[in-house]
Amino acid sequence: MLVALVLFSPLATQPISAADSAWSDLPMPQSVGTVVDMAVSPYQTSLVYLLAFNNGHKVWRTFNDGSAWQLIYQTGSAGLSSIDRFTLARNGTLLIAGGSANGPACLKSIDQGQTFTQFTLPVAIDSTAGFGALSEQSFFFTSFDGSRSRVWRTADGSAFESTIISATPLTILELSPGFAADNNLIAAGADGNFYLSTDGGSHFSALQQSPLVGEVCLAFSADYSASKYIYAASTSVGSGIWRMKVGEPAWTRIDAGLPNGTMLSDIEVSVGGIIYAASSNQVNASNGGLVKKTVFNSSWETARDGLQTGTTLWGLQSRGSKLYSLDTANNRIVVYNDTLASPVELLSPQSGSPGIGTFAAGTIGGIDIVWRNPGGATGFQWQVSDSYDMSIIRFESTTATESARLKNLDPGTTYYWRVRAVTPSLSPWSAVWSFTTALGAPVLTTPAIGSTVQILQPPFQWQPSTGAKSYELMLSTSADFSNLTAFATGIGGNAWQPTSPLIPSTGYFWKVRAIGTNTYSPWSAVSAFTTSAPPTTSAAPTKTVLPTTTPVPTQTTTATAPPLSTSAQTPAPTQSIAPPITTPSVPGLLIGILIGMGCLSGFMVSMIIKTRKQRRD
Repeated sequence: MLVALVLFSPLATQPISAADSAWSDLPMPQSVGTVVDMAVSPYQTSLVYLLAFNNGHKVWRTFNDGSAWQLIYQTGSAGLSSIDRFTLARNGTLLIAGGSANGPACLKSIDQGQTFTQFTLPVAIDSTAGFGALSEQSFFFTSFDGSRSRVWRTADGSAFESTIISATPLTILELSPGFAADNNLIAAGADGNFYLSTDGGSHFSALQQSPLVGEVCLAFSADYSASKYIYAASTSVGSGIWRMKVGEPAWTRIDAGLPNGTMLSDIEVSVGGIIYAASSNQVNASNGGLVKKTVFNSSWETARDGLQTGTTLWGLQSRGSKLYSLDTANNRIVVYNDTLASPVELLSPQSGSPGIGTFAAGTIGGIDIVWRNPGGATGFQWQVSDSYDMSIIRFESTTATESARLKNLDPGTTYYWRVRAVTPSLSPWSAVWSFTTALGAPVLTTPAIGSTVQILQPPFQWQPSTGAKSYELMLSTSADFSNLTAFATGIGGNAWQPTSPLIPSTGYFWKVRAIGTNTYSPWSAVSAFTTSAPPTTSAAPTKTVLPTTTPVPTQTTTATAPPLSTSAQTPAPTQSIAPPITTPSVPGLLIGILIGMGCLSGFMVSMIIKTRKQRRD
């Protein structure tokens, strides 16, 4: 929709920044003349087209939100002699409609205004016509010949067809967000009638007439393909903002709470479902500016900060969190960066973090949740739950900072958290992140610190930790555990025993930690013990070699230490551990006697044989 603006000199301003949450004015080209219309690319950051009039129509382009402008087209003897409308297609093609020496014509540029191609239109697209485009080949516009209104369409950019709609002018034409898939578009007129096509403009059916009259504006919900919601408003005083679900018979008024006498020049609905409407009332302390309503707030909010008194907003186009409007009172484009339209960004702890926090007095504390201020937020609300759907809130509060410290949490428990801005306006809730609190560190009991153990496969024992599913144990001969003797994992109880003997007369260090579901405890305090010296044994007697003729038996004695008892040194573990079984040795004296008896028997047999032989001789 076009409107002539009062000419003022360009104002010296700075480009807006991403952190601004108030209105700023876009720097204008020098000698811009009267600003007529704008086209904001929803897909390319900071790309804006401007239509102005100064000794003819001119089209300007900026790639950096007004820091620098380039003149890309102006009317003259060749090409278009006047410009009535321009728009951006969904694919970024720039379409400029106007008059030429040969009648109604249109320019198209697929390279952001570097080059243009001109083609003829069947009828003029005047300044009040609806104009929408999918691409340089597929676009739509309305016309009125004094008695009938039509919607024109083309699928190839050259052949046009039309459908007669009504007997009144149609000033609005909008394509649905998913037009490429659903072929839905709506045309509307100043009499409050809306017409829906579900086949790409070949046929239209009338929707329930709205209460709106005058210059009507229309917006689809971002999720129209699922919700079927459309929104409408008009410049008529106090006409309000209305919503309809396509397929249902009634419009619903949703602007309760707006100032009396509010006039609305345009409406937009964000991807997040936020409804924005530009007020054409002059800005003062209680009226004008931008009104917005989020899906999670029952009341309307007003954004006037940064607008001069007397500012009048006309039209509204969005790109991400930024909204652009024409300030008809000051001949400029103004921009509102609604940084709170997007969810707050969470920073730490990272979602899914295991085993965090400090265990003390049976609870976990010392966990800081941290998020990023999107810019402009002065207050936040945070919530913590032990249910993934946040249905039961365990802890919550508000803060002016970007962090909060948690305490009194349960050990070994998974918690979920989220944050939103609450001042100066509500933002959507952030994504839900999770973390799992740590377990309490085990307390080591056996072997006692500083003790000397009398067996080389001693049982190890510790106090159990609440919430533990298993334990891990490290055993080393070095205090820094750089040289591991054993690293046991998956220990099912609170006791463990090595599978092979330890080294005698050696100092050992050990520690344990608890393992839970997606969590663990800190390592316990390190304990140390020493293994006892090996038992002493008697030396074997010297063997005496006798002449073979008269063998003399040799007796060997082996001293064997009895098995050591562990009952006095090591308390019984809560997990049953069998002590190592030592098989008693046969006493050395008995062995010597048996050997001697064997030798004596052999000697006696030899003497008997010798005596009998002597008798025969």
